[in-house]
Amino acid sequence: MFDFGLTLPFVAVTFILMMVVLNALWYAPVTEEVDERNSKLLQTLSQATDMLSKADAMQVEYTAKIRATRDKASAALAEYRKKTEEVIAGQMEAAEKERDDKAAAMKETLEKEMQVKMKSSEGEIQKRQADFVKQTLTSISM
Repeated sequence: MFDFGLTLPFVAVTFILMMVVLNALWYAPVTEEVDERNSKLLQTLSQATDMLSKADAMQVEYTAKIRATRDKASAALAEYRKKTEEVIAGQMEAAEKERDDKAAAMKETLEKEMQVKMKSSEGEIQKRQADFVKQTLTSISM
């Protein structure tokens, strides 16, 4: 029916021989390069993961520092604002007291001047009244 002769064994031996040669010359170096590349990729990925975790830790640390600094600045600002308001209130009270003192002094001075003028006017009125009475009595007695 079929006469294979030595063709089939020759093809089988050639196939096996080619597999051995390709395995030794081509597949082994390619497999070695692929394994080396995978190793480098895993190493780089591991380094990137480490760097990412360090960056996350640094971000958390710096965020906390920034928050603390902002809180500190806010507290300092509130303290300075309070002190400034106290100083302004003190200056306002001092200015108000000074104004009231000057007003009281001016009022006292005006009242004294008024008293002096009143006494002087009363003296003048009594003198004129006395002169009038005297002139009236003199005119009547004549």
